[in-house]
Amino acid sequence: MTDEADVTNDIKLRFGRPDDFAALRSLRGEVFCDELGIQERSYHDVIFDWYSKNVVLLAGNRLIGAVRLAYIRDWQEYYVSYLCLAAQYRRKAHLRLLFGAIILLMKRNGIRSIRADSSDANLMMYQAMGCVPIGGKFKKPGFVCDWTPMRYDIGVNAAAEESLSERAAAHFEPWTESDLTWVFDTVFHRCDTASAFGATFETLLEKDLIPGHLPYLARPDRVIDLPHDEAFTRHLRTVEVRSDDDEFFSATSTASPTRPACPDRTTITASSRFAHLNARFSSKTLVAVLVDSEALVLARLYAVLTCKRLVELNDWGELPSLCPPSVSSVTAIIGPADRALSTAVLSAAQRRCAIGLLTAADLPALSSTLLGSYLNFIGPTQVAIAVRPVGLVSYEAPTGACGGGLGPGLWSLAGGPEMTVVAIGPYHLLIVPARICRAAVAAISEFLKVGYAIGQSVRLVREECLGDEPILLMGDPSLRLDIAPSEKNVEATRRLAAVSN
Repeated sequence: MTDEADVTNDIKLRFGRPDDFAALRSLRGEVFCDELGIQERSYHDVIFDWYSKNVVLLAGNRLIGAVRLAYIRDWQEYYVSYLCLAAQYRRKAHLRLLFGAIILLMKRNGIRSIRADSSDANLMMYQAMGCVPIGGKFKKPGFVCDWTPMRYDIGVNAAAEESLSERAAAHFEPWTESDLTWVFDTVFHRCDTASAFGATFETLLEKDLIPGHLPYLARPDRVIDLPHDEAFTRHLRTVEVRSDDDEFFSATSTASPTRPACPDRTTITASSRFAHLNARFSSKTLVAVLVDSEALVLARLYAVLTCKRLVELNDWGELPSLCPPSVSSVTAIIGPADRALSTAVLSAAQRRCAIGLLTAADLPALSSTLLGSYLNFIGPTQVAIAVRPVGLVSYEAPTGACGGGLGPGLWSLAGGPEMTVVAIGPYHLLIVPARICRAAVAAISEFLKVGYAIGQSVRLVREECLGDEPILLMGDPSLRLDIAPSEKNVEATRRLAAVSN
């Protein structure tokens, strides 16, 4: 890389758009597969460009460099990846422009720290930019090289950061406020029946439009049936699509986002695309659903969004067999008409890995619950802990974690006046015996503070402190939840999780 002091006038920065995604994938392939030979061609990118901030470097109209700032949902941390330049444009001045753009995004969004992984070849470059190693070398699925985890903290060199961000701003094409802030355009496709949802899901998947386009199952008697609460929409500017006539109309947006083209309505019956993707998803985090469940297609969408491998079970009795030591968590998606999951089966599974349940009183509520459980965590989300007594009335109250009600199939696990519900944000509930509630919440909070995922925290507390006392986790178990400052001091809130799950 030559040390060129200036940048030619045709070099510009721009925030990436959906129509840049193909060119971005092509540039990454050229650099990481063809030139460096460190990425396998079969690698499936587990970070969605749609819900990331891509900065592209242009020479005229040609894309010559890029960097991506993403938010890793399970980690709840910002992460920089795919910093690359085409070979003939590999200059320090161009690299500084891309790094300056990341500084701009950090400052605008109040980001204190970002994570990155460096190959051995680029380690000195990352360190020269102020990044520090935070762990030993490791292997990454889909890559053949060793990686070193890195971290950059804003303010390490305030003067240099100011210079880099000002220089980057001078080379940016005009931007909008939403380009800089952590919000994203999303097209929702309304489906009035489960069969329509399945057909729409297959169409969007085949056309590679997920997650920018998302199907949801609506109640036929309502024109709009998406949650409008902040937990669901805080990171979105929403455009809704009527699946019957493809008519666009605004659902929750206060802005006017660019409306992506709506796909045609060709019905696709085969699931070859899903099977292909599912085989590439990590087998360390799983989604489980009954093979004959009416929630099967909803579970497939959730698996695609979260990049968890879907396993279809003939019976819930097979759940413990999914939990060898290599599996860290299982999210069980339970349809409202599914056969009951027994206490004995759940206890056996919990002894092996972290288990979380996602369910609802009906399919439209379950569709909303699954979308909320994903979209609520595509950006920073602090959650508060609230404890309240529980009975039948409490479960019927609308809540993201159980979609307006548990349904009869779970009462054998959670029902009874002696149980207490602990709400951890809008999409997680703990259901515990009242007599051990205080001890359980205190112990789980301590594990969350040091960076354990919620499911692993529940599992460890159950094993180490509570023996065979039942603790039921409603919600995705793989998430590291950031407890609000009232529950956790600010310094600990900003601390990077140092505990591997």
